[in-house]
Amino acid sequence: MSEYEASLRQTIADNLLIEWAPTSTTGTILRTAGGTVGTTLLGTTGNRKKFTVDDLKKAQLALSKQNVPMEGRYALISADMFQQLSDDMSATQYRDFSAAYDVKDGVIGRLFGFNIMMRSGVVTYNNASTPVVNAYGATPNASDNDGVLCWQTGAVERALGQITFFEKIGDPTFYGDVYSVGVRMGGRIRRADALGVVAIVQDAA
Repeated sequence: MSEYEASLRQTIADNLLIEWAPTSTTGTILRTAGGTVGTTLLGTTGNRKKFTVDDLKKAQLALSKQNVPMEGRYALISADMFQQLSDDMSATQYRDFSAAYDVKDGVIGRLFGFNIMMRSGVVTYNNASTPVVNAYGATPNASDNDGVLCWQTGAVERALGQITFFEKIGDPTFYGDVYSVGVRMGGRIRRADALGVVAIVQDAA
């Protein structure tokens, strides 16, 4: 049951990030502009442009021009794109970046005013001229791209209830005990114009 609950928490996070992701009609979507690297997303093919320090700097500029406070800025990066970012840092940049490590809050570094966090995957987008975020559980297309999500805490919101367990002992249909678990959750970008949220999406190389 503990593994079941952990899986549910992962699903909650996956859905919440999709709700926070800028869309094709609102929000700021930037494209990566680094050197060529092979795609790492399952089900995709071809090459992509790497995620670099300059890409994150452009996201900083975008938020600053939106008059978003410097405090409370976060960037959530997939494991593969974080590897590209760290490879692009100089030794001095990485030393300063690592000084902000805070395992309690899940922050692994700080760069250009962003508290950097990492997870296995964040969000994926299609390869339209204005990329569209993929729905949860969508079958990947060969041209889909990985994405980084940047936000300021006042620009997004979420609601999360308690995780509830359900059980039925001695169910005659299944000849055993039946268990399930559920939770109510929701999230959104707070403003209709999506100020305060930026996605950095891979570009095809």
